[in-house]
Amino acid sequence: MATIAVVSGSGQSAPAGSKPGQAIVLVLQDSSGGAVGNATATASVASGGGSLGTTSYTSDSSGKISISDWTLGKTAGDQSLAVTSGTASVTVTARAVAGAPAKLVALADNVASANIGTTVAAPGVTVTDANNNPVAGANVSFALAANHGSLAGATAVTNAAGVARVPGWTLGPLVGTQKLVASLGSLSLDIPVNALLAAGCVKQPAAVGLAVNGSWSADDCLDSALDKRYDEYTLKLANPTGFKAILNGPDGRQLRVFTAAGRVVGEMPSDPFAPANVNPLTLQYTLPAGDYLLRVYAPDSATTGAYTLNLSSDFSNAITDATYCSPVIFATYGSIVTQALTKATSCSFMGDIEDRYILLMETGESVEINLESAKIAPYLILRDDRTPTSPAVATKRLTAPGKATVNYTATFSGFHEIIVTSNTFVEEGAYTVTIIKR
Repeated sequence: MATIAVVSGSGQSAPAGSKPGQAIVLVLQDSSGGAVGNATATASVASGGGSLGTTSYTSDSSGKISISDWTLGKTAGDQSLAVTSGTASVTVTARAVAGAPAKLVALADNVASANIGTTVAAPGVTVTDANNNPVAGANVSFALAANHGSLAGATAVTNAAGVARVPGWTLGPLVGTQKLVASLGSLSLDIPVNALLAAGCVKQPAAVGLAVNGSWSADDCLDSALDKRYDEYTLKLANPTGFKAILNGPDGRQLRVFTAAGRVVGEMPSDPFAPANVNPLTLQYTLPAGDYLLRVYAPDSATTGAYTLNLSSDFSNAITDATYCSPVIFATYGSIVTQALTKATSCSFMGDIEDRYILLMETGESVEINLESAKIAPYLILRDDRTPTSPAVATKRLTAPGKATVNYTATFSGFHEIIVTSNTFVEEGAYTVTIIKR
């Protein structure tokens, strides 16, 4: 035999571990180029680790042999067969490529633990086929559950190594296991991070519906004016929200709530409303959408140890202490609250039915407060809450359902109390209060 010529089928591509789509056709020729029929040729795998169903072939009357049972090796890359007949030989090639995505594998350099609120750099996955070959060009989606943070990007395309990474993952307020979920078609993989509370004077995220098991330490933030250490948490409200804050810890602990600009919208009222030895301390807030800061103060700069802050969504006007109408409810500019006056849940002094909200104002600030109801004749009172007598500074009283409005410019800085009641003091029904800064 003089030569073996390739007719077709060499150089094609197919998924690793599969058979090429076209049979490989060769022709056996004598020294003058004529076809040699009924001659034997032998094939063997030269590279790539594949297999052949048979290794011996006989040429037909036109000198051709057809190889259709070559299964490529499972590793992507160039592969080849060696075919011989007598002294003649030829090499046939094929390229094994990655097959369909079959697996998502977490990257070895994914971060295992980090502080809540910090950014975890570029976590991701490797996409492989069933034979562990990396799959390029696959579009991987990434998602997070509530309180598991935010992503700089929700999709990524795998590179030549099959790797897809999100640009960044900022951990949410949940302490414990947070998960980034990677998905591709029916494939899914959780990428966990152990989210920790940071030590020291560091702002960390909080969320309504989550408890914070914190601890004061010697390297916490220090308010030198109050001589108290504190931890600080950020709270993002996407919508107007009412929530309850329950704080357990040593006697004398304190909770202050600020806007992102540093304005106080809620802090410990006078001791009769929140005695230092009451545990847990319970306060309520009705706040507009926005960014807030929560500071949890130790009793003093020397006190260290554990505390628990639980922000609960079960906000209501229902009181638990009839003597002081607590828990106290803080409101601020932009607050909108809808509740109902009921004898069962509202404050009741000498048979009166009323709800109370604390508004912190600065001297010279002007406010419009509206009390609207289709059920009761509204009686709206704004009081100076600095003294036990709490004199009224503005009132509006209607004799029929409707909207009562007061406008007021503060003559002092501090606690103002909004009293919601009815013309007869005993009517029951739903109402809405809106607070607008003028």
